[in-house]
Amino acid sequence: MRRTSVIIRAVFITAAMSAACAGDIRPDNPDGGGPTAKLAVESNGDGTNTVTVNATDAVSWVYLDLAELALVEPTDPATSADWDLGLQRFHYALDGGVSGRGQGELVVLDGASLLDVNDAPTDGWVTDQPDDPEDTDELPEYAFEAAEGGWYDYDSTTHVLSPKSRVYVVRGADGSPFALRILSYYDDLGSAAWPKFTVKPLREAAAP
Repeated sequence: MRRTSVIIRAVFITAAMSAACAGDIRPDNPDGGGPTAKLAVESNGDGTNTVTVNATDAVSWVYLDLAELALVEPTDPATSADWDLGLQRFHYALDGGVSGRGQGELVVLDGASLLDVNDAPTDGWVTDQPDDPEDTDELPEYAFEAAEGGWYDYDSTTHVLSPKSRVYVVRGADGSPFALRILSYYDDLGSAAWPKFTVKPLREAAAP
């Protein structure tokens, strides 16, 4: 089972890199910034915001401050506590563990509704880990991809990623909790690496 998942992951990475090399021809982004804009944020009027990120670069990462819903540019992400969430293609990184110096970690809530999640869980937290020597990708074990089977289902026939029906409770670099639901990996034209998610800040769980 382990070998099969490694093969699928390797095939997907190859497909994603090929798509990156081909490039995408795109219309203007919803924030009015044109095709090179990296971030669009839309308020949903219920305490949540929907965020779309241009994560099409196969090398560079995009780093976000989840409290401000703004881009940040850490000098060295691995030693910085100035960002909360990093995105590159289908990867999501936390500012914690092997990826950063912050308190970044997450909990998976399968089948949960974003609006019903108001408090941070008290346990079940995981973070980004060093590369597993048994796989072949030489990448960190990002919590978004490793926890509970990862954030997406992958169709090996169509090479399409479909987000799983779940909420991630994420701690930012300073420990602040957020609820996040991944909506899609594609834009309206079907171009890959335009991750979209809905996010809202949470309260800490009350002490027992």
